Amino acid sequence: MTARASTAGTGHQLDLAPTGSDDPGLARWARHGVDNAEAMIYVGGVGVPDVDALVALLAANGVDALADAQDGRVSVVEPDRFYGGGYDELVEAASEGRRLAVRTFGGPAAARQVLTAEGFAAFEGVLARSWQEHGVTAVCRYDDVTGPGELAQAFARHGSAWGKSLLHVHRPRPGLLVLEGEADLSNAHVLGAAVTEAMGDGEPLLVVDCTLLRFGAVAAWRAVVQAQERSGRPVRLVGASDLDRRLLGMLGLHRAFEVVDG
Repeated sequence: MTARASTAGTGHQLDLAPTGSDDPGLARWARHGVDNAEAMIYVGGVGVPDVDALVALLAANGVDALADAQDGRVSVVEPDRFYGGGYDELVEAASEGRRLAVRTFGGPAAARQVLTAEGFAAFEGVLARSWQEHGVTAVCRYDDVTGPGELAQAFARHGSAWGKSLLHVHRPRPGLLVLEGEADLSNAHVLGAAVTEAMGDGEPLLVVDCTLLRFGAVAAWRAVVQAQERSGRPVRLVGASDLDRRLLGMLGLHRAFEVVDG
């Protein structure tokens, strides 16, 4: 495989959102590709059967990928080709000649047409290896994660995750969780699952870097506290805003954390 490393920097990503006309997760994925002239491979289906449909969907979400499509950097492939053993060949073909960085976008909804649940779990391992060895950014759209157990399993398979309201949770190494965006009622369960999963790293201390977090609501901080209480391991918040510090103090939640400057 000859693909260059992607510029996105977070590799195997989990995107927790339903597919729809308003699709910031897909737009974010494509915008990285357009801005950096990367090859993009999208797993198509009934709603997006071909490149023209994908370009139109991206345009509706503020991303102009027409020139990239005309240059051959955007492709839409059937699930059976993507998940049926041809992933490495697809990436190779997309990067061949120009040695482009490559990013892919799929998920369990499309994979169910081809793979069993066990087969998809194994395929997620292929994606993780592809990122680690070749720098291929793979975004997996999970739109039907319901139970805490399912959510924890999904986080365990991915080094980086996006939730509703554009909360980004990145675990660059064991014992460190980096938050970006907004943590509110809509994604508190996502944050709680991420903290629970990170607590299982085996490190004596979990550091949660909040420097890039624009907003943390009460429900989000409660989810972090509950995860900390379940594990019994200490949590250190780094870079929390003055507003977050005041909120934690008012709610009496600060006792669960060590809060330090960034």
